[in-house]
Amino acid sequence: EGAEERSEIDPATGEVLLEELLSTLVLLLRERTHSGASAESIAERTLAHRLAAAGAATHSELVNAVPRRVVEHACFDEVLARLASHTPPRGLLQGSYLLRTETWLLFDPLGYAHYARTDHHRAVERWQRDARAPGDPSALPAAP
Repeated sequence: EGAEERSEIDPATGEVLLEELLSTLVLLLRERTHSGASAESIAERTLAHRLAAAGAATHSELVNAVPRRVVEHACFDEVLARLASHTPPRGLLQGSYLLRTETWLLFDPLGYAHYARTDHHRAVERWQRDARAPGDPSALPAAP
């Protein structure tokens, strides 16, 4: 009667839980938004990751996807112009922004705390396709 009931977690569930725990720890340790990083650095990281997930995006799509505090900072448009190439509008098509090849160095394939899981998977697929040359260690992102 006084014995505690012990529930066992099956190995597959335990593995998933452990993976989620480790992923969360990595995200917490790598997230620098509230660690005294400059507004420009936060804008760079945010825009690089949003464009990595979106592929090509219009200015209005980026404004809607990025936190207001980043968009309203004076450096937003300058950082966007530096990190992404702009395709001007043609006919009924809106202009769009696409990450420059060198901007992929800002992308962190281990994760970005402000992504949904599907955004992360899309961004990693683009990173593997567009940014990395097989066996080229210089294509790996800089350490935080």
